[in-house]
Amino acid sequence: MERLQSVEQRSLRRAFAVRLERVILMRLSDELPGVVNTLWESPTMLSERFDEWEKGFQLKGGAAVILRQLRKGFGDVPESIRQALNTAEQDQLDFWTDRLLDAASLEELVRDARGSAVP
Repeated sequence: MERLQSVEQRSLRRAFAVRLERVILMRLSDELPGVVNTLWESPTMLSERFDEWEKGFQLKGGAAVILRQLRKGFGDVPESIRQALNTAEQDQLDFWTDRLLDAASLEELVRDARGSAVP
């Protein structure tokens, strides 16, 4: 990051920013406004952002796999369950993944560790 800050690296910095915006940030449309410009403000900001985005991609991927399996095993999945999958943290997704093969019904599967069902 320090090397990219120098005046001599202005075109490289710009190329990197354009590539970042077109390849990576297009997947994060809600994050786009002003992100590329603010990435240069702190040497650790880019690294921190990548960590956040990686976690988000993993959660979305995990939720997508579970949803696909739910559709295959139980047919249509109610919106409330799709929403719960899309907002779930990793531990909840792991819990549901572990129960996928054992659950007799969709309702049984989505009950959380406390025994309450997703609305």
